[in-house]
Amino acid sequence: YLKRTQSVDGSWAAETSDADGIVNTLAALLALKHQERQYEAARADNQRRCEAAENALRRMLGGWNLEAADRVGLEILVPNLLRLLEAEGVNFEFPSRKPLMALNEAKLARLGPVLTSPVQTTLIHTLEAFVGTLDFDKVKQHKMPNGSMLASPSSTAAYLMNSS
Repeated sequence: YLKRTQSVDGSWAAETSDADGIVNTLAALLALKHQERQYEAARADNQRRCEAAENALRRMLGGWNLEAADRVGLEILVPNLLRLLEAEGVNFEFPSRKPLMALNEAKLARLGPVLTSPVQTTLIHTLEAFVGTLDFDKVKQHKMPNGSMLASPSSTAAYLMNSS
């Protein structure tokens, strides 16, 4: 699913907003980096795809207006994905980074524990926000027939990397 939906420019851009494209591309890059480490047969293709995704993200993040972003949870999603990519050796510096990380710290201080439910919720669309705090095997029932998690590249990437 992820390889089929990568754009020519290396991103997983979204028609809905720049922020969605950034989140999709961060999470998909993370999944490719993870797969690259595990599967030698996929290494060459993934390296090319990862380089394209990194270039797309530098362009996207460099022009991102955080104050204009209206997606719920961006202050949780993007910093989490940035931290996970940093653990893979991929770092991004961009003008909105410091304000974004400050928002992240404030939001995390107010959040309670993450609850899982057998009922499908919109939270399944943003599983990448819960890496490290969610047992991903408990959400497998929400996988769509096309292999995605609610047709979200970023949520699908998180699920693929964190389920058994």
